[in-house]
Amino acid sequence: MGRWIIPCLEAPDGTIVQDGADIIDHFEKGAGQSLRRFSAYPESPMLLAISHLFELFGGEGLLRPAMYYRWNFDDENLAFLTSEFALLAPGSMAAEDAERVFLRSSGRMRKAAVMCGVTPESAPAIEAAFHEWLELFSAHLVDRPYLLGGQPTIGDFGLIAAMWAHLFRDPKPQALLKRHVPRVGRWVERMITSSRRPRRSASRAGRLPSGRPRAFAGPSYAAPRRTRAPPRGLGPARECELTASRREGVERSRSRWRQTARFGVGISSCDHGSSSVLANIQ
Repeated sequence: MGRWIIPCLEAPDGTIVQDGADIIDHFEKGAGQSLRRFSAYPESPMLLAISHLFELFGGEGLLRPAMYYRWNFDDENLAFLTSEFALLAPGSMAAEDAERVFLRSSGRMRKAAVMCGVTPESAPAIEAAFHEWLELFSAHLVDRPYLLGGQPTIGDFGLIAAMWAHLFRDPKPQALLKRHVPRVGRWVERMITSSRRPRRSASRAGRLPSGRPRAFAGPSYAAPRRTRAPPRGLGPARECELTASRREGVERSRSRWRQTARFGVGISSCDHGSSSVLANIQ
């Protein structure tokens, strides 16, 4: 039947590339170079080193919280996980068989979590460390859309692996992010959606940006628009009618934006953010 593993990329010539890091390098250094719009590797040696440190932190430092929050909160997570894992099953597999496969696989992952150091004794330290990381990263994102400026680097892709696949999609940690660090949630959204025009990047400039970029401040953080005053010379009743109508229009626009910005539920794996890399391909 073959091996069941994600992420995988099939190139036009039939070549299969497996592992997020290899998929990134396929577009950075391999046959897919012509398809990417910008490099994930900063030109500045200092920023490149910082990017690799965060790439390492994403793969190693976020592993324990990813495993902890996924497999220790069944009341919040289990129905979602069962449904999402079923999406990976072959179409010919019956629902009962898919559920049995999930229970068998999840049992192995629960044991792996313990081997990674996720135990009742370590749980308070894992939670405290993860909360501290979220607060620090949220503060860092106040004046930049990505880790090092206006476009994602290999550091962002290393972080998004656990942050998207486990810590933003699973209901328990997702609620934590939405409640306490929504700015980090907006970073996740930017990472998993395509940006047609990359903004000026620290990796290109060789320095950290200064000032808040206007372009990335979405409606969640942007100051509310002022409602225009009605034209002069109208009666009080007509003025009130126009003002109310414009306010309703603003609220409808905000409501539509909130609907389109709802957090996604696509399947991914706790690997390098290769789905984010593919979003940057033309």
